[in-house]
Amino acid sequence: MRESRAIERVRRIAASPAALGLRDDVPALLAAADVFALPSLSEGLPIAILEAMFAAKPIVASDVGDIGMALGGLGRLVPSGDVDALAAALDQVLSDPVAARKMGESVRSRATAEYSIDHMTARYTAIYQRALERK
Repeated sequence: MRESRAIERVRRIAASPAALGLRDDVPALLAAADVFALPSLSEGLPIAILEAMFAAKPIVASDVGDIGMALGGLGRLVPSGDVDALAAALDQVLSDPVAARKMGESVRSRATAEYSIDHMTARYTAIYQRALERK
């Protein structure tokens, strides 16, 4: 019964999406969120996932593109297009605030270790160095 209420909640939210457009207050929006959800049919490595990770938000996302790689097993992945799985995962995260907070802290630690400016600069520098050495 509880899961069906969660599914109904997700369906109500999905029935009236809000397109927020270009925003300059993304950190404030993320700070106000209890969970970050990215139900998607297709992605590469979405910057939105990285932003949510740096904001220490628990994450529920579709298992597409490089989202799973970015999360490193720390978020909740659901099959793309599976509304019931999405609702159940969101319900589970929202029903356990302690676990949600730990998930958020874990994804922030991963983001800091793997996607910080210093780390990414070093990665790009290494790529360019290898390319130059091949010439």
